[in-house]
Amino acid sequence: MPQSRFSVSYLAVRLAASRAIFSTMSVPTLDAVKWTISSIVILSASYTYFVNKLTNSTGASPPTNPSVLLLPRQGLNPAQAHRLRAAKQARTERDREEQRRLKLASARPFRLLDLPPELVLVILGHCTSPATYSSLVRTSTQCQKLVFHACLPRLPIRLITPEQVCSFDLFLRSRPRLARLIHHLWVTPTKPEHITTVTALVRKCTNLYTLATGTVVVEHAIKIVTSHLTADAHAPPKLSHRHCKDLTLLTTSNDQWSRMLASQSGLLFFQSLTHLRLIGEDVSIPVNVILPMLTHLSYGTTEPTASLPSPTVGSELLKDRDTFPMLRTVILTKPRDHGGLRRSVMGKSAAGSGKKDTTVGRAWLVELPYGQTELELWCDNVYGAGRGLWELCTD
Repeated sequence: MPQSRFSVSYLAVRLAASRAIFSTMSVPTLDAVKWTISSIVILSASYTYFVNKLTNSTGASPPTNPSVLLLPRQGLNPAQAHRLRAAKQARTERDREEQRRLKLASARPFRLLDLPPELVLVILGHCTSPATYSSLVRTSTQCQKLVFHACLPRLPIRLITPEQVCSFDLFLRSRPRLARLIHHLWVTPTKPEHITTVTALVRKCTNLYTLATGTVVVEHAIKIVTSHLTADAHAPPKLSHRHCKDLTLLTTSNDQWSRMLASQSGLLFFQSLTHLRLIGEDVSIPVNVILPMLTHLSYGTTEPTASLPSPTVGSELLKDRDTFPMLRTVILTKPRDHGGLRRSVMGKSAAGSGKKDTTVGRAWLVELPYGQTELELWCDNVYGAGRGLWELCTD
């Protein structure tokens, strides 16, 4: 109790002394003290600001750009440093992929059929694989109609088995207007009783650009169309398949050539062709008929033991400008026992003879891989994109 009274008395004495001191101080002295305290505060703040600024500008701070890789830590060997950089780069790529994924996930989807019809047809036109086509035609009735018009002109139709022939025949019977959309057709009647059906199918598809079939079908399906709208009796005849310029004959012989070229329609059809491929066990090349529009000729077989014309036949055909005035490329194909596709130029330059051999670089020998079929070659020609036989052998 006495100690607390002493403390209170001491504080009272100190407070009275302080009041006496401040009361005796003049006004200028108080102003000087205030300015001194303000200067100390301002100088401290300025010093702290400039020190922080100088430290941030010269110190090692991590880069703000995530694409800039940090330098490896000291003491790492080159292999460890390389792995560290690769890990950081991979992490950066993962972050970018995640950002792209999130951006795509947040995008608003839209219906394909909401686009303009022209754009929809262009998009569907790139879906020419049989599996994609089969899936799209089962989507909806509206999508099916668009797929028919977009895919059928680009799709290679392949009819090999009797079931495929009968199914396609029923398809065209139920939708006869779609026959004009068929541009590429491979049809091989395996049985004599299906020749009539196959011939009728080819007759319906008058807008064919590419055809692969036998000589019997060509002989009976290609006809001359007579128009009843013109009164000119001397008008040139028109073929039923005037757009077909690429033909693959699966069987050829001298007798078959004679029957096909004996009719006016057959002769006009072959004279309008630009691309002709002949395959079979006994390949025969017509040399007694003028083919003025033919630019590409190919002959060969998939049977290793089959007889083929001599490789020099290609050079001889290229030199025969009377029979083949427009012929630019001749291709001989034969199978290989092993290995992939191999192509080479036939013929040698006439060095030292003083004459220039115009057939050099235009006659080709293509050795096909074991197991590759003529159907695959034909499909590659239809799809193009540098894979077809005609595109592989260019000048």
